[in-house]
Amino acid sequence: MDNKLTFFKIINLLIKEKIASVDMTKWYLFIGVLTLIIFLMIAVLVFPEPVGNSFSSSQESSKIYDRNGELLYEILLPQKGKQTTVAIENISPYVLEAIIAIEDQDFFQHKGVDFSAVFRAIWQNLYYGQIISGASTIEQQLARNLFEHQDRTYSNKIRETMLAVKFAFKYNKNEILEKYLNTIYFGNMSYGIETAAQTYFGKSAEKLDLAESAYLAGIPQAPGKYSPYVDLSEGQRRKNQVLEALLNQKKITENEFNSASDEKLIFQSQHLVQIKAPHFVMWILNELEKQDLLADVSKGNYHISTTLDYGLQKEIKNLVKLHLDKLQSKNVSNAAILTLDNHSGEILVMLGSRDYFDAENDGEVNVAFSLRQPGSALKPFLYALAFEQGFAPETIILDEKVQFKTAEGHPYEPKNYDLQYHGQVTLREALAQSLNIPAVKILGKMEVNNYLNFLRKCGFSTLNRSSEYYGLALALGTGEISLFELTKAYSVFPNKGQLVDFFGIQSVCDQNNQCLLSNNSRSNYYKEVISSYISSQITSILSDNFSRIPAFGEDNPLKFDYSVAAKTGTSRNFRDNWTVGYSSKFTLGVWVGNNDSSPMIDSSGITGAAPLFHVIMDFLMQ
Repeated sequence: MDNKLTFFKIINLLIKEKIASVDMTKWYLFIGVLTLIIFLMIAVLVFPEPVGNSFSSSQESSKIYDRNGELLYEILLPQKGKQTTVAIENISPYVLEAIIAIEDQDFFQHKGVDFSAVFRAIWQNLYYGQIISGASTIEQQLARNLFEHQDRTYSNKIRETMLAVKFAFKYNKNEILEKYLNTIYFGNMSYGIETAAQTYFGKSAEKLDLAESAYLAGIPQAPGKYSPYVDLSEGQRRKNQVLEALLNQKKITENEFNSASDEKLIFQSQHLVQIKAPHFVMWILNELEKQDLLADVSKGNYHISTTLDYGLQKEIKNLVKLHLDKLQSKNVSNAAILTLDNHSGEILVMLGSRDYFDAENDGEVNVAFSLRQPGSALKPFLYALAFEQGFAPETIILDEKVQFKTAEGHPYEPKNYDLQYHGQVTLREALAQSLNIPAVKILGKMEVNNYLNFLRKCGFSTLNRSSEYYGLALALGTGEISLFELTKAYSVFPNKGQLVDFFGIQSVCDQNNQCLLSNNSRSNYYKEVISSYISSQITSILSDNFSRIPAFGEDNPLKFDYSVAAKTGTSRNFRDNWTVGYSSKFTLGVWVGNNDSSPMIDSSGITGAAPLFHVIMDFLMQ
């Protein structure tokens, strides 16, 4: 009765208040949709439930390969691999509360469909001409999980709505919630809450605490984004959203909220299946999900061919281990490496950390996508902008003591790395020697907002705050970016000013060679961001060892017997070391530091990352 009242109240409200806001075509369409929904509600009692699921015992699992056919990872079929059914009484109450709070807070009030949300979504779709908000209940999500095809079409939406109402009348809420929690996907090929609890925390679902439950409850919305093995910071942010929902709905206290927010979660490594180049594989799975292909691929029978050169990656991983062993006394424990093919746009190497399976040091985190301050490694883009606006490598600038006023009115006095002033220097010398004061002066002339726009044009999407937030210190690389962004942006210079859309998936094809994705279909992935002339000017400076000598010495790690352009960077308090550069064929990005951002001891870009950059580039150019 309550549902009927809600239904007719909404219709009445829409008729009285909204009919004047749309043209008659949209109104007729709206009436047609309402009539269809009413008809479906009558027919729902005889609507058949799906029998079993779409996975048969004869199917093969989908497999991910490197460029040479080396098997990297086998995607387990849900019914054959990582899925364990558990009774609702053996699931932590925190999980039940967290899932309901973030997915369907009115779960116990509606009958399978939240009509108010449905009509709000329909009205917004008609009024604005696009989908503004969703309306899926837990029953609807369960119905969607049981469909063979989960495309978000109107016909599938109608089917899932019918089935959701059928579930609501046929089963009680606990039965529905139990079924839902045993079938929902939690990322990392883990289906069901019990499997997810074992995969991420090494414990049963009934032993999950509040913080762990909130983290897991947040994953299903976007497993490729919130998995701790993909991006821990995004997962933590989502966990806090779940906790806030619980707090707002008065399911937990302020003390419980604070305690769970501050709790440091310990995730276990996944050793249950064989995996090679795990950081790259997890990134590939995330890419498949972003392109709406993961659901199909997870059902089996697909061959995913990637750009990775696993043999090359293994050799580079060994070089990283040898180098880090030498830096132990400097409190350097980790490194991340990216190698890109300048011409094809292929990702050849992606090493996200020293050891993916080092749970104690968060080895699962792919540092290639973690946001860190690049320090002086960002300076080539500032000089590229300066050259674009009329400056030249031979332009003279005075390296002297200078003081600027920040947006808050505080004095800002930049210092050079050697704490000295060098008088008149050319811009070539200022960039080659990584002098800070000339860089800040140049940014003052360029203006921070113009520089930010230029950086975003070069692909730095994570620099999304205001110019006032960054200030002139952005000249010294204080904005947080990822190694992937920085390496990709550096490839602009060897590509004559063209920004390349680097990729890792060559093709996704089934056993009949029917492809969901093929690299042959790629187009329009080159975009000019600077002129070829300016890119050659930057390359000339970054490969000029003579101009670099006053700051780094003659036999520094950036000196090569062949043409290589490179730049180092060190963040505040020696937390991050970078060296990024390129030959004519490869662009190579190297980061060294610690996952917990603890400071290194007497280790800068030239002493920490540059020697590793040198040995890797030598190996690549053999």
